[in-house]
Amino acid sequence: MPGRDDAFQFILERGGMARQRDIVAAEINPNTLAQMVSNGILEVPTRGVYRIASDVFDPWSDTQAIMLRTDGVLCMRSAAEFHGLTDQTHRDIWLAIPRHKAHDKADDLPVRFMKWGWERFPYPFEGMGVDAVQQEYDREFPVIATVGGAKLRVTSPERTVLDLLRYSCNNRYLKAQPDAAMFADEAFRILVKEKTYNERNLRDWAARLGVGEIVQARLDAHYAMQRH
Repeated sequence: MPGRDDAFQFILERGGMARQRDIVAAEINPNTLAQMVSNGILEVPTRGVYRIASDVFDPWSDTQAIMLRTDGVLCMRSAAEFHGLTDQTHRDIWLAIPRHKAHDKADDLPVRFMKWGWERFPYPFEGMGVDAVQQEYDREFPVIATVGGAKLRVTSPERTVLDLLRYSCNNRYLKAQPDAAMFADEAFRILVKEKTYNERNLRDWAARLGVGEIVQARLDAHYAMQRH
């Protein structure tokens, strides 16, 4: 029967965090995990997820834990913050999950779930490191980024801005986020100002998400300002 060293190595090989069901599937006894938590070797950031304990603060580690538990993709305001498309910081964690997927309450973590239909859910995705994220926006969505040891699935900058734009026109969403239009405007402005986005992807996904005319008008205004 695998012991503590095996459990530690199993979790370490998965970036320092793993789901309980995956650990148990490797024939590691749940009692072993409980003992390691009691001894301060492991911690439980959210139900069903074990993480190697560390004194090093990682601001994305809790986000990674809830993403691992829910198979979610970082989106909306959390993705905007990740990509530097806003100066604001948010306590809430915005995650996209397929519409058909059930989810339970995320303990004490402030999670906002966005349920998207399959045609709008950003699969499949390519794996890449955080440095490549800045250069390979033309890949499918979402990208995988590694930040401080945490592997995050996150919508690309273009997809993030488009999602913010389409929800800023949604009355139900506006009631919960009254600054949605202003937030989307800021994200779009920063995206086009940085000039590192893929305009073809932006236009293609805008058409698929039903905001093609909105994006075209904003790009026209942006280019008009550049000419003056």
